[in-house]
Amino acid sequence: MIFKKLISDILNRRRVKKICKFYNLENYVINKDGSIDVNGDVNLAGKLLFNGSTYLYPALTKLPFTFNNVSGNFDISQNRLTSLCGSPKKVTGNFDCSRNKLINLENAPEIIAGDFNCSHNNLRSLKGGPEKVVGFYNVNNNILSTLEYLPIDIREISFKKNKVSSLESLPNIQLVTCLNCDDNPIFNILSLFLSQVQIERNKNRLELFDFCDITRDDVIILDRLKYFFEEIDTHLSNRLLSKLRRDYIIIDD
Repeated sequence: MIFKKLISDILNRRRVKKICKFYNLENYVINKDGSIDVNGDVNLAGKLLFNGSTYLYPALTKLPFTFNNVSGNFDISQNRLTSLCGSPKKVTGNFDCSRNKLINLENAPEIIAGDFNCSHNNLRSLKGGPEKVVGFYNVNNNILSTLEYLPIDIREISFKKNKVSSLESLPNIQLVTCLNCDDNPIFNILSLFLSQVQIERNKNRLELFDFCDITRDDVIILDRLKYFFEEIDTHLSNRLLSKLRRDYIIIDD
C-alpha cells in the first residue's frame, strides 16, 4: 500500500512538472498534496484552448492541476472554463477569470490582495466568491440579480450590464468608494444623484438611499421613494416613474 502511494506520488509529480513546462510556469514548488505554490505571475489567458499550435477539442473546462498560493498575478481569462476548481487559495496580486463560461464562483481564491475580475461570464450568483478582495471587484456583463455574497469590506465594485434592481444585499455601503452600475434597473434611480467620479461628494445621499430601504428586489415602495427625493431636494417626475415601471413594481407602503 505504501509502495503504491509512493509510485502514485512520483507519477503525479512528473505529470505536474510536464504540465508546468508546457505552460511555461516557472519558480514553482510542488507540495505534498500535489498542489503547487508559484513565486511570480501565472498567465494562462487563452492558453487552455490550445494544445501546442492547435485547438484543444474539447477545450479544458477546469484547470489541469491545483494551485495553492500564488505570489503574483493569476490570469485564466479568455478560456472556456465552467469551474474555478484548482484555483489558488491566496493570490497576492490580481485574479482574472473573465471571459469564460462560469455560472458560479465556487473554488475561487479565499483572499485576493489585488483586483478581482470575473466579468463576461454567465454568473447568476456570487456565492463561493472570495472572502476578501483588497482592490477592485469587477463583475460586469453577467446575469446577476443580486449582490449577495460580496466580501463584507468591499470598497470598489463595478457590476455594469447585469439585472440588479436593489442595493439591499450590498454588505457595507458606508465603505464603498467606487460604484459603477450602468445598465442595471437600479441605475435609473442612482444615476439621478450618484456620479461615478463624484461618489465621495454624494456619499451621504447613497447612505440615505440605503437607509430609506426603497427597493426590495424588483419592488419600489413609492412613499419611501418620495421621501428620499424630498430629502435630496429633487423633483420626482411622472416621466421618471413611468421609466421605473419598466423594471419595477411600484407599490404604496
